[in-house]
Amino acid sequence: MKGDFEPIISEELWTKCESIRKGKITKFRMPNGEERRKGTQSPRLLWVTKIRCRCGGAYKRFCRRTLANGIKVFGYQCVVRTQNPSRQFVIENSMEQTNYCDAISIPEWKLELMAKMIFDRFWGDQKEAVLKACVMIENAQKGMTGNNEERRRSLNEKIEKFKKRKKNLSIMYADGDLTRDEYKEMVAQLDKEIEKLESELNGAPGIGEARKEMNVVHIKKALEELVDISTPKIADNLIDRFVEVVTPFEDYSYRWKLNFGEKVTRNERSDLCNIRTSPILTFTITFDQAKAYRKANKMPTQFREAAWTDLKVEVYI
Repeated sequence: MKGDFEPIISEELWTKCESIRKGKITKFRMPNGEERRKGTQSPRLLWVTKIRCRCGGAYKRFCRRTLANGIKVFGYQCVVRTQNPSRQFVIENSMEQTNYCDAISIPEWKLELMAKMIFDRFWGDQKEAVLKACVMIENAQKGMTGNNEERRRSLNEKIEKFKKRKKNLSIMYADGDLTRDEYKEMVAQLDKEIEKLESELNGAPGIGEARKEMNVVHIKKALEELVDISTPKIADNLIDRFVEVVTPFEDYSYRWKLNFGEKVTRNERSDLCNIRTSPILTFTITFDQAKAYRKANKMPTQFREAAWTDLKVEVYI
């Protein structure tokens, strides 16, 4: 609680630390219905901190195979899928209440390949196009904000108008100009209209809820930084800094959310299955592009086109 003493740290820093602390606490329910809390360890693996399944679950790393030279090849799988029955088993046995996930696993090298192609585009020949698109989105957001404020004022004016009518009805009822039944019927109708308007005021998109605005200044500053994308593989520290979350919303189709501002906590990451904005970039990764990436990174040459499915990538800011 706030006091009158001189603080030893800023309120902004205290709020940030409190957010980190809460992000390390999870709640669980005991068999008797009692709710308890426990601390959780933060994931130490880069992609475990970035991937979020379309079912909402987290991902864990597993060893796909070990090469002849002893090098391990890793992949990532949704925890919900590994800990629950398959979708087919649930359906066949009418287990409607059972949780399941049918998301396929993701080889680690495919995540690194997508990251390489995204960074090449953002800090490469499409940087100016990205900035122009960001400016267009920012202007559209400002227009939406103006329209929403206008709508808010209009709705509030209508609500106040109906409330004044209720007050006038009370005076008319007290003066004997309205019977009890007439008064009740007219007030009930006005209450219904007020409730409808208040519901519209609080439930309309962009009204009554906080909305994150795009900060083109931060994006421009980030894109103008000296970022080394010439290497065959993007450095982990760049991925950790600029990638907020990755979601496979369909098999072989991925949505990436980049973050050019402050780094968000695990609980604050965007839900890419319920995103309202349009992607800033979309592209498809073909077999030839994947083959070239594997060759540049000296990966095993056993790579068959018949077993390949093109990857569809959407990038959001």
